[in-house]
Amino acid sequence: LLLAALIPGVLLFEGTAQRSDELTAQAERQSHAATRLAERERTMDVATRHLEDATRQLAGLEQSLSARQQDYENARRAAATAIAEREEALEQLTATKDKARLQMTRADRAEARLAVQQQAVADAQKRLATADAALAALRSPQMRIITLAAGPKAGKAWGRIVWDQQAATWNLVALDLPPAPAGRTYELWFITDKQQKIAAGTFNVNAKGEGALAVNIPAGIGALAVAAVTDEPAGGVAVPTGSIQLVGQL
Repeated sequence: LLLAALIPGVLLFEGTAQRSDELTAQAERQSHAATRLAERERTMDVATRHLEDATRQLAGLEQSLSARQQDYENARRAAATAIAEREEALEQLTATKDKARLQMTRADRAEARLAVQQQAVADAQKRLATADAALAALRSPQMRIITLAAGPKAGKAWGRIVWDQQAATWNLVALDLPPAPAGRTYELWFITDKQQKIAAGTFNVNAKGEGALAVNIPAGIGALAVAAVTDEPAGGVAVPTGSIQLVGQL
């Protein structure tokens, strides 16, 4: 009977102990869960702080990227402006060069025309001086006129020399003489009775074949027998080398 009376108490005690163990285990589990939860919360806090730091860094990067994009856009606009200004400057330079070339061309043409006019004036002055000298020779009491005939290759050319024996001058007028080729000129010669050939001077003719030359006869060259005109290299030579264009006996 005593054992029977104790069995319920023992069972109750065992049940209570088991319940206590379960509660203890549950409390431990809850404690572990709370600990894990606290650790997770701490981890979440750390992660949140990291996320906030990353967000701030990202915001800084975005701001830096925006600033760089703005700098790039400014640089692009500046480069586009510089390129446009350079192209405009090149166009202006090209226009200036073209204008300068045109002005130079006009200046060259004007200079060429001036040179032609100056040469024409010089030729006219030379012809006038020759005409004056010839007129003076014609007035001389010791004047002679020498007719020059064309040489074998001179076609219909002819000429005259007004010889002022008192003033010792020759005034040559050549007519219908073809213009000398480039690099060539006409040269007048004194030829003595001893066949000594002395250069008197060079001259050219105009498009009409007209030319003139006034020269002084050197003293002491002896008696003159022939007057001749040859074609020679430009500048003249000391000894005749070209063909005879005009010739006349004195």
